[in-house]
Amino acid sequence: MSSAPSIKRTRPMGVLVLGQSRTGTSSMRVALQQLGYTRVFHFFSLFEEPRQTPVWERAFRAKFLGDGSPFTRADWDELLGPDCTAVTDTPCHIFAEELIAAYPEAKVVLTVRDSVDAWYHSYSTTIWPFLRDEQVTAAWWWRAVMALRPSMPYGYLDVMHRCITRFTSLGAIPTEGKRYYEERNEVVRRLTKGDEGRFLVFNVKEGWKPLCRHLNVEVPKDVAFPRRFNNNEFQEIYRQYNHNSVVGAA
Repeated sequence: MSSAPSIKRTRPMGVLVLGQSRTGTSSMRVALQQLGYTRVFHFFSLFEEPRQTPVWERAFRAKFLGDGSPFTRADWDELLGPDCTAVTDTPCHIFAEELIAAYPEAKVVLTVRDSVDAWYHSYSTTIWPFLRDEQVTAAWWWRAVMALRPSMPYGYLDVMHRCITRFTSLGAIPTEGKRYYEERNEVVRRLTKGDEGRFLVFNVKEGWKPLCRHLNVEVPKDVAFPRRFNNNEFQEIYRQYNHNSVVGAA
C-alpha cells in the first residue's frame, strides 16, 4: 500500500518515453516541450528540482533493495508532480514496468538507435565512464564537495550508481551492455503487445511526422526536430558540470 498522499493531477500523463539513455532522450524532452507537454521529466530534472531526490531514493530502494512497498500510481504522482505529462531518459526507463502499469492512459514511445552497436558506442563513450569512475561517484573528496553543496542531489546519485551497477547490466557495459539494451527494449515491447495504438518504436532521425502521428498532434511548422547532445557535447557538459560543482564548493 502506498504511503504517498493523494495528489490530484492537473494534467494527465501523456507520454512515457522508455528507451535507454543515448537514444535521443534529450532531444525527445525538447521535442515534447515544443509540442506542448509540461514538466517533461528527464535526468537533468534532478538538478533543476532537487526536492525530488528523496522520493527517487525510495523508488530505487523499493525496486532493487526490497526496502519499502513497490511504487503505486499515487507514489509516481507524488514524485513526478501533478502537471508532469511526459517522462524520458534515466532513471525512468529503469522503471518501465512500473510506469506502464501506473499510467495505462499514456502513450509509450521506445526510442532506439540505428543498431545495438550504435547505441553501445555512444553509451560506452559518454555515460559508462561516469558509472565506472570512482572519482566521480564514490571518492571521498566528491562526497565532501556534495556535503558542502546540499542542494546537489548526491544522495540520489549515490543510490542510483549503486543500484545501476549492482542490479542492472548497465554496471557491466563492456560485457553485458548490448544484451541489456536488447532485453530492456523487448520488455517494453512485451508490456505493450496487443495495444499497437499505444506503442511506437521511434528513431529521432525520423523527425516529427511519425511522432506527431502517434501522439495525434500537428507537426510544428517550420521547426526542425531538435538535436541535442551528440557524444562530444555530452562529454563537455559533464566536464563543465563537475568543474563548476567543485569550484562552487571551494
